[in-house]
Amino acid sequence: MKTATLLIEPTGEVLCLYTEAIPLRSLGRITTRRASTVEFNDTVQEWQVGEPGRDTVHYSHPSREACLEWERRTFSRSRSLRQLNKRKPTT
Repeated sequence: MKTATLLIEPTGEVLCLYTEAIPLRSLGRITTRRASTVEFNDTVQEWQVGEPGRDTVHYSHPSREACLEWERRTFSRSRSLRQLNKRKPTT
């Protein structure tokens, strides 16, 4: 069974790393913002987890699945979700 963390802010806003384990549409209208990217870096020959629109790399590994697992583990915590919500999106 998959688990997911939902962080409900005092404003009623629900923050989470999207998963189909919870039917989020049943809660109402969904608005999304990408928390991270998983892309292959040709120079270092590894997959990297980074921030969209920034050169920050949070995790790097030869296995894409290892990066996806790191992303799920890291960004499904309440503390991480709160930090992501405070981060200003870049365009």
